[in-house]
Amino acid sequence: MTNLTEQFTTLEIKKEIVRRLAFDDFYYFVKHIFARSFDEFILGDYVEDTCHFLQDNPKTIVVSARVHFKSLSLYAHVMWKILRMRYIKKDIESHYCSYKTDMAKYHVGDPLNRDNIRELIKRNPYFTDIIDNKPLAEMTLNFTWDGIASFVLKPMGMLTFKRGLHCNGAVYIDDPLQDPAEKLDPKIVYKINDVFFAQILDIPLGDRPEIHVAGTAQTKQDFYFDDRVKEEGFKVNILPGLSDIKVDDQGWILDGTPLWKEWMKLEGHQQKQRGRGIKIYAQEYLCNPAYSTDSFFKAWQFEKLKKVKPVKEFEYDSETQVIGGWDLGKHSHPAHFTAHAINSGRHRELFNKWFDGVDHTDQLSFIEGKIEDLSIDTVYYDNTRGELEILAERGDLPAELVPISFGRRLKFALATEFEKCVTKENLEMIDDTRTVNQICLVDNDLKARTTKDGHGDSFWSFALTFAGELQAEAELYVVSGDKKK
Repeated sequence: MTNLTEQFTTLEIKKEIVRRLAFDDFYYFVKHIFARSFDEFILGDYVEDTCHFLQDNPKTIVVSARVHFKSLSLYAHVMWKILRMRYIKKDIESHYCSYKTDMAKYHVGDPLNRDNIRELIKRNPYFTDIIDNKPLAEMTLNFTWDGIASFVLKPMGMLTFKRGLHCNGAVYIDDPLQDPAEKLDPKIVYKINDVFFAQILDIPLGDRPEIHVAGTAQTKQDFYFDDRVKEEGFKVNILPGLSDIKVDDQGWILDGTPLWKEWMKLEGHQQKQRGRGIKIYAQEYLCNPAYSTDSFFKAWQFEKLKKVKPVKEFEYDSETQVIGGWDLGKHSHPAHFTAHAINSGRHRELFNKWFDGVDHTDQLSFIEGKIEDLSIDTVYYDNTRGELEILAERGDLPAELVPISFGRRLKFALATEFEKCVTKENLEMIDDTRTVNQICLVDNDLKARTTKDGHGDSFWSFALTFAGELQAEAELYVVSGDKKK
């Protein structure tokens, strides 16, 4: 190589030495170059191990905790490849994939993400002389050091791949099975699995084709857990954010060993669990698939909550709302109604009623009486099948009744709010075995088998009482008619 002192200033000499030392050492690159894109960058054994894992293996899958160097490890790997091109001097094309194209764009160059790959390159002192051939484009990165050879990175969605697509660089796959707004339909999971095995595996060319996947567990059927990935040469790391966990009899964390202790200590994990609830924390931080055949709730979770008796009348202050949830059920299923006094996020159940073989109009008459007795502000009812639409069109429904049309996103949002309330013990409920049994009949896929006592009906009547707390996301459900102020 040309004598460095003839080419560079003293500062540039130092920077060039660091660049060249990083050429064959990904962890060195992360520690001494990638870290300079941040005001503060936290290292540790976990980060070093991840770097060696990505460098030593051309095909990798990492399923790990949220905000635990998953996306950032891929960002860093892309930047490392761009740095190496400074000396390799050949055109390289790679692809960056997520569940949706918009999410891939978010990682690559979307201004809404202040730490997207383009921005990290722009503010890194070791990349000051790189040329951005497409500085205004969010869709594609195109960088060059010498104006001749270029590094191209194209964002793509998992379901928008075109057959026959190839590249001579790496394929990066960032949360391919996750829609941030909701859990995926299992049918889509299977479709993405097919895309991965039938198309993505053949995209990278060369003697050492590279594919690096970082994700969150959705189902036990995710391609992460498919034995075929190992047959295809993938090395797989499943890395929960906390191991050796000890919990109390309700499932709350007492102790454990953090994966990345320099970033999130035990107290941080405990705080995340309290904030998100046990199930969401387990999926996002412990790599537990969101779907399983286990029941959403366990009966013991309600033992401490069964504290109150029904009331005939209720008086409350101006800070309290009385909210009802009414699951009409199909004709072959029982219906259930519950009314809660809600204040500062705490729910106190005032009334609980099962309807077995009772017509919808007779149920309505009964609930109208309860609206008056308990001064109920709003009753959210399941309008998915439209049983009361004719009455609503005629104006024969009380103003307090608000119809809710269930969709997958709303169902999981309501179930999550319900779970947070239970796990934080912010619910006082009437002691009724049938109600608890039917709540516990619903599984983690929010499905329930049919029994003589119901079809998980009380789960949804309780969940509906949280609809008002989701009004900031009003697009989740359909509201018709006038709502009482």
